[in-house]
Amino acid sequence: MTRRILSIAIAVVGSALGYLAAWTGGTALVQFAGTGRSAPDVFPHLLLALGVVLLAVATLSIVLSSAGVLVVGSLHLAVGLLAVLFPPQGLRGGFAPAFQLLNALNDVSREVSYGAYFAVTTGMGLMTGAALVAIGSASRSRVTAPAQTMRVVSAAVATIIGLPGFLLVLGAGGVIYRSAVVMFDGAPELAVILLVLGVGLVAGALYFTRWSSVGAVELGLVITILGLVFLVAPGLSAGAFGIAHPLGMGITSAGVSGNVLLVGVVITAAAIGAKLRADRAPRASV
Repeated sequence: MTRRILSIAIAVVGSALGYLAAWTGGTALVQFAGTGRSAPDVFPHLLLALGVVLLAVATLSIVLSSAGVLVVGSLHLAVGLLAVLFPPQGLRGGFAPAFQLLNALNDVSREVSYGAYFAVTTGMGLMTGAALVAIGSASRSRVTAPAQTMRVVSAAVATIIGLPGFLLVLGAGGVIYRSAVVMFDGAPELAVILLVLGVGLVAGALYFTRWSSVGAVELGLVITILGLVFLVAPGLSAGAFGIAHPLGMGITSAGVSGNVLLVGVVITAAAIGAKLRADRAPRASV
């Protein structure tokens, strides 16, 4: 019980502080990227880096218990689903509970509110929630299997299913962000369907953590590297597809704001934490 409570406390507090720092820094980077200039100082980068570290620590709470990542993941899922299912409809807004919540963040910080918009409307928040719930659930029922065999299977599933799922989310999320937030025209149904499909593929691939963490670590590191590339060279990255291409839209919204990097770090940390937990107590189910 003590481990569960401590895990939830670390995960919730660490995630809240981590996103506060990361979204503040990420929003500043987006603003400068929109002008075609680099940030005049390193402060936004330091804030984003601090957020990355705090989120990694928060996610590693899975070593103590999966309760913390399951709580945080469930919150991500709830807000993410509300955002894609009930986006603002035109300038009047309509029934959009998730966006009303995001607007309330303006009382805390405009930068944090903008950062949350980039995370939620692009599907990165939904994917983060699905990833945490998948890895947390798998960690609770981790089983012993032929190590080498399941490592290969886990890595193959991450490559064949997980990576295409991530790209679906990135592209569909970019379309939803442009339509719902930039154009005030709601979310295209096809984009919503593709985004949910992509999230499902990622979650399915990550559930193989039940047998081996190799695939989840692999997928998390690939997304982390892509997130760094999108931050360092946003114009080049988006230009490779074209600004009007769905992936280009995803890069200029989720990538430039640092949210792709955050997803990668969270998945990697959760997978490593699940492995450490299994090594500490192979038969424990906390």
